[in-house]
Amino acid sequence: MNLFQSKKLLLAVVLIILIDQIIQSNLSAINIKRGNFILKQKKFISELYMDEQYFDCISETRRLLYYYPDIAYYNEYLYFIDANYFLGKQYRTVINNLKGSDNYNDLKLPYYILLSRSYHNLGLYKDSIRALKQIDYRDLEYTQRFELFIRRIEIYIHNSKYKDALKEIKKSKKNIIENNN
Repeated sequence: MNLFQSKKLLLAVVLIILIDQIIQSNLSAINIKRGNFILKQKKFISELYMDEQYFDCISETRRLLYYYPDIAYYNEYLYFIDANYFLGKQYRTVINNLKGSDNYNDLKLPYYILLSRSYHNLGLYKDSIRALKQIDYRDLEYTQRFELFIRRIEIYIHNSKYKDALKEIKKSKKNIIENNN
């Protein structure tokens, strides 16, 4: 290898190292910018929510999810969007979004409660209770079982279905009482 080739090889190695450093530096800057955008966007969404600007909240949350589809708690953001539709009294939109959705994961009970409340607010009481009946008490933790129980009883009583409420109380007794408490 002559001197010219050695210098050329050394220059190539130095260039590779410099390019690697530049790439690593740019990736760090991108991650910092990404983190800043996410934090700023979350703060902005929170402000919109606190100001009860539900539809702007939905738009900005969708924007966040569009730019960062791999964001942690993605399904929780989807639930948040539907909750804002609910707060904006767009019950049919909530029903259309949630009916047949499989985005539940750990949010199964909150999704069904939101679906049930949307039906309820439209006066569709049978659909409201049917949504809650999609969940079996045994599939839930104790605190969630009690929440489901209260929501079912609430719908029966609101719809003057007292006999159904009593049946639910009797039927769910063994699923609600844990360790004889």
